[in-house]
Amino acid sequence: ELLNYNWADVDARQYMIDVYKYWIAAIGADGFRFDVYWGPFTRTNTPGGGESEMGQPVRQALKHLRPDIHILAEASGTGTGTERLYADYAGAGGPGGADAAYDWALKGTLQDVNLWNQSATTRVNNIDARLRNNSGTQGMGFMPGPNATFLRFLENHDEDRVAYVYGNGVDAATARARTMPVATAVNLAVGLPLVYAGQEVGRGYGLANFDQRRRGVVDFTDPAGQILMPHYQKLAQIKKQYPCFTTQSMVRGATDNSGVYAYTRPFTAQNGVVVANLDGAAHSVNVTLAASGSPAPLLGISDGVAYVATDLYNGNAAQSVTFTGGVATLGVNLAAYGSAVFVLDTVAHTLVLPSLTSVEEGKTDGTPDAFALHQNYPNPFNPVTVISYQLSGRAYVRLNVYDLLGRLVATLADGEQSAGHHIAEWDARARASGVYFCRLQAGASNRTIKMVLQR
Repeated sequence: ELLNYNWADVDARQYMIDVYKYWIAAIGADGFRFDVYWGPFTRTNTPGGGESEMGQPVRQALKHLRPDIHILAEASGTGTGTERLYADYAGAGGPGGADAAYDWALKGTLQDVNLWNQSATTRVNNIDARLRNNSGTQGMGFMPGPNATFLRFLENHDEDRVAYVYGNGVDAATARARTMPVATAVNLAVGLPLVYAGQEVGRGYGLANFDQRRRGVVDFTDPAGQILMPHYQKLAQIKKQYPCFTTQSMVRGATDNSGVYAYTRPFTAQNGVVVANLDGAAHSVNVTLAASGSPAPLLGISDGVAYVATDLYNGNAAQSVTFTGGVATLGVNLAAYGSAVFVLDTVAHTLVLPSLTSVEEGKTDGTPDAFALHQNYPNPFNPVTVISYQLSGRAYVRLNVYDLLGRLVATLADGEQSAGHHIAEWDARARASGVYFCRLQAGASNRTIKMVLQR
């Protein structure tokens, strides 16, 4: 059962906004995933639904406090009508409050139990159609706007695990191997990719219980992680290091093998090319690279220039590519369910992979790296405000409040405290309106913030 919270009530709305603001102040939250965002969007008192009751006021308040905060809406974010969810939509019913929303339709395609029973051609075409949002051309279909995006994923905690879905009639190694080219295609396509916990060790195969598969404790020591973790790390690092994989441009590519999927990520002077073998046999394929068309598969390309195609995925192997009449051929050798990811430039490139680790060496307890005193919240306030601070090590702490004349008016902490995040509350109902200063001293470190009591 889902609570039908009344966002039309001004006081109820402000209460929830204050809760969200608290978490920004208390722990420095840099984003929120709003569960069941579709609820207030569709149940709003505004005829036909809309964002005026929740999406817009929540966004305005949070962005005012932290402009870089990311707002993810759990709602369908692709297709006609969904554009009203996004903050950069200027049409009727908008703008919305979200920076990103979900691509549920893609999930439906990827989790089809018959996906690997289809012909190679059908499988490639179906995945491509969803990744390009059913575009009638070789380029992208529905896009929410230049500053918005949609979340794309193979699985999440509400859905089944793809290693289980892809494992019908095959062994564990094959089931998990099948996830790899699909992950390549999804993670480097247009959108914001999600790798759900356990996906990087192929969780799901052989687990009969649905809830155990999707939400059970993950064994990250599973040997499958030795293959899958480096795969996902490469995809994440490629997306981080090369801007062509973060744009909203994507064009279907042509290959001479129906089981191999290819697309380009056009970007002036540094184009991206993604090749994924969605077949269980190894293939040597030719990918046709074109510098003309609508939309253009590649940008900034000139005939006769010696370009270098660097395979970032496979050890930065490079090959020379020269265009004639705006066309060139890229030869690719792919293992069964293999991937290749190229960047096309006039020089060779190197993908820089950091050490694959989950925690900073020598630091496993989650304690803060630095001493800090955060701005109180709310501010201005009446009559109670919350002050949060962090200690990187155990220290004797004094947290005092002073008035404009420098007189001590309250002591909120005085004693030894452990490393970590701490919160103090000041009830100023006995004080007059005005400006006050809160000073934190811990050992040799000190910080001061200004607070405004406004009645």
